Amino acid sequence: MKKLALFALSALATAAMAAGPVSPASITIGSNATSNQTANLTNSTVSNRSNANNTAMQNISSNAGSITIRGGSNQSTTSSGANVSNVSVNADDFANQNISSNAGKVTVTTNGNSTQESTLNDSGIFNTAMGGNATAVQNMASNNGSGNRNDNGIVISGTSIQKASAMGGATVENVAEG
Repeated sequence: MKKLALFALSALATAAMAAGPVSPASITIGSNATSNQTANLTNSTVSNRSNANNTAMQNISSNAGSITIRGGSNQSTTSSGANVSNVSVNADDFANQNISSNAGKVTVTTNGNSTQESTLNDSGIFNTAMGGNATAVQNMASNNGSGNRNDNGIVISGTSIQKASAMGGATVENVAEG
């Protein structure tokens, strides 16, 4: 029985790894719905790195994809003594970091309400793309279009409130080298 249970868990873990991460093509927050995303980072490190011709994409309290907000969307990140880094290391690479943001085609409809807030206290936020023709995009408490280099489709018909605060020796750095 133990061997059967171990085999079943191994098969499940293998299937999950084979499937890999999946992101939705679209996110819709309905007119009677509310989405709350909150990250509290205290004395911590959050790190994302891509190597060898990849994209480093990091989202904290964020949506990515084609986003339609008909109801309420609240995204909040608070950091104290934290370091958050996103690095892509080769030529032509793309480093995209979103904190309390929407990355994608963003639509806030007439009755929709989007509130995005990032508060940094004694924290470091770093986004770096290295190598020739590298691109670094970093967003805090914002919308950044499609999340790629060529499209910036953002439509706000309702309410959009965006706040970013940095205090107590906070550092925000976005670098493209090459």
